[in-house]
This record gives sequence, C-alpha cells and structure tokens, in this order.
Amino acid sequence: MIFIHSLILITLMLLLSLIIFILMFLSVLTIEVMFHSIHDNLLFSQIIFLTVFTGIIMHYFLKTFQNHFHFSMTSITMMEYYIQWTLIYVTIYQAMFDDLFKSSKQLVANISSRGMLVPEDLILVLFPALIATWVAIAIYKVHQKQI
Repeated sequence: MIFIHSLILITLMLLLSLIIFILMFLSVLTIEVMFHSIHDNLLFSQIIFLTVFTGIIMHYFLKTFQNHFHFSMTSITMMEYYIQWTLIYVTIYQAMFDDLFKSSKQLVANISSRGMLVPEDLILVLFPALIATWVAIAIYKVHQKQI
C-alpha cells in the first residue's frame, strides 16, 4: 500500500509544482516582455531559480499537508525514489533519441508528426517539476530531522 500511497502523493505534488512553475515562468516572461529585457543567456539561470523557488513553495505544501494527513517517512523516501527513477529514465530516453537516432532523423520526424511527445518537450516540462518536488522533499526531511 505504501507504493500506491507514495505514487498518489508524488503525482499530486508533481501536478502542483508543474502548475506553480509554469505560472511563475509565464509571469517572469511577461515582465521581461513588458520591459523589453529578454535575454536568452539568462534563461537557464531563471529556470534554476524558479525551480528552487517552486521547491520552497512545495515544502510549505508538504508541511500543510502533513498537518491534515499523516504520511510516513517511508512514503517520502518512496517519493524520492520515484523521482530519481523518473529522472534516470528520462535522461536515458533523451540519450537514446539524441544518440541512437541521429542518423535516422526521419524516424523521429515520423514519431513527432503522430502527436507523440518529442523528447526535448518531455524533458522541458518534466525536469523542473521533478527537481522542484525533490527540493521540497529534501527540505521537508531536513525540517523533520530525518536526514
């Protein structure tokens, strides 16, 4: 039951962190457009900052959620494992598409044209949510004195 409980909680956290990250990213982008100060070289730094900030916000979500529903440190650890496994899988998925199919761009174009996610799109959307959730869990464990 711990696997299912952890999977449900990680799914909720990922959705929430994804929504928070996208809203903050769009807000920053809107402000940059308003002030005509868009810099491509700052994009990576902005994404890292927004990811960590999303993780801090998600930490407060975990604290609030813990006050209403008790979940064990085993569930938290399982959530970390799910994130680590997903990050590893996505990295392998990206490497497979980047390296193995470089000579066969037509295959990737065919997959993309059928409406399947392009690996770059999957990573662009999934990595910030996974990392922000991981940050939240790490902060939560530190505050619970479990690390």
